[in-house]
Amino acid sequence: MRLSRLTPPAPPSELGGKVGSPPGSTGGTEGGFRELLINKHVSVTGIPPEVFDYRLGNRSALEWVVDQYQIKTDKRSGITSDPNREDDPEYIVRLVGQVIRVSPETAKIVNALPEEFS
Repeated sequence: MRLSRLTPPAPPSELGGKVGSPPGSTGGTEGGFRELLINKHVSVTGIPPEVFDYRLGNRSALEWVVDQYQIKTDKRSGITSDPNREDDPEYIVRLVGQVIRVSPETAKIVNALPEEFS
């Protein structure tokens, strides 16, 4: 996994991991995507395919985070849900990195469990 800042340099207010709606993904692979666009200035590249082996229901943990951590406005009420944290602007980037790091290890542990635990 590699976190890269895209050019041109971002204004200081956007250098955290602030996400928009929706974050993008590119370079589809059989198990998921290889690049995750956090915002117009920050992307995560080199996502290993093993990240998508650990599943939460019908999708990987990373796919779940990408789906849930978006700025969304409820059409009926007009209430906006924003997962960004003013007190911790790099929270989303750190969370994505943690999910990318932990998912392959969790899949290995789950796959190594005895058959009676499946």
